[in-house]
Amino acid sequence: MIRNNSICSNTTKLAIVIVFVFTLKLYSMRSSFPKINYCTEETLTTTTALPRNLTEKEFLEKGFDPNQNLDIDEDAEIHDEITDEMKKVIDELRIQIKKETKGYKLPSFREIEDLIPEKGGTPMRSLVITTWRSGSTFIGGVLNSHPGTFHFSEPLTDYRTVQIRGEPLGSPAVRALRSLLTCNYHVLERYLERSKDYTWLFTHNTRLWQHCVKHKDFCWLPQFLKPVCRLFPFQSMKVVHIRLRLVEELLADPELNVRVVLLVRDPRGIMESRSTLSWCKAHQDCGNPVRVCADLVDDYSAAMRFKALFPDKFRVVRYEDMSLKPHKVIPDIFRFFGLQYHPEVEQFVNNHTTRVDSNRYSTFRNSTDVALSWRRKSEYAKVEELQRICRVAMSAWGYLPAYNASHQQTFNPLADLGV
Repeated sequence: MIRNNSICSNTTKLAIVIVFVFTLKLYSMRSSFPKINYCTEETLTTTTALPRNLTEKEFLEKGFDPNQNLDIDEDAEIHDEITDEMKKVIDELRIQIKKETKGYKLPSFREIEDLIPEKGGTPMRSLVITTWRSGSTFIGGVLNSHPGTFHFSEPLTDYRTVQIRGEPLGSPAVRALRSLLTCNYHVLERYLERSKDYTWLFTHNTRLWQHCVKHKDFCWLPQFLKPVCRLFPFQSMKVVHIRLRLVEELLADPELNVRVVLLVRDPRGIMESRSTLSWCKAHQDCGNPVRVCADLVDDYSAAMRFKALFPDKFRVVRYEDMSLKPHKVIPDIFRFFGLQYHPEVEQFVNNHTTRVDSNRYSTFRNSTDVALSWRRKSEYAKVEELQRICRVAMSAWGYLPAYNASHQQTFNPLADLGV
């Protein structure tokens, strides 16, 4: 492995990170940032329903609603009534999955049927943890393009512009993720009801959404979603609202069969990309670089721990490495997940790394150009201040500083990662 003398050893970096995290925790106890009024038993019944079909901007600008009960409902009434029309859709999906996975080559000697829950199998589950404007929509699209995949896109969107770092939000959030991965939709009726406010996320699950368009009520019914989810041999999920250390229990559960990729990005690129988003700038967890870089440091500490505990189930990918070398890094990600780099996936990657779309949320980008575009878009004075705030995070993740405006335009900010 190539070493860069300007970058600390992993041991030294980890020691610095531990001190930094401890200092940040002390700081946060005295912080003047607004406190979140988390749910109490009294406020759970006072939630005011939002209007339906909000745009993403409208939904996120409202910020986190502390009056919503975001936990699963373990006492929910079970509805098993499946109509003939539902059965017809389920049968159509079963046939579609069989066609998509025909001739699929698993890396082991197992058969596809061994992975299908409705036949007693355990699906291969691929989970990406990242944050806003770090390439999550692109990697989510890549995973969804894989044959026979049921894709969960940002399932913790109920938390809107809040990053989940611990209790009291951590346990309900992890319970929701587990319930989705195990297709346990009966405890998610409140989640499904709220999901009607942001239907745009369901469009990223293309195999499900093609039927939601035709049968608008089906997508919010547990008795339909559970058998649909159980048809699929592959599941993928990308999450932008929770920090890495909180998903340890999912990794540690041998029955879940989940593998996790942490997708990180240079904070200079993150903040430049977020600078045009009004909903982001209005909320501390998205618009404040102190918090953004504290999360990067905390994720580094968790990543070092996970590499030791789960060497075959966890890995780190930098957004820049993936963007600059997509045809090398993305197949490597698929090998890690135990998935075939299928021709459908390869075609998706080709289409979305060479074409350009001016929509800021589009995944059609010249990936090489976008990866380091902050160098020419950002003013050096702002970059210099950000580098001061994010010095520890940048060192941990192998991002080198720009020394002046002219240097910023042309230098290579990537050092060896070593994680």
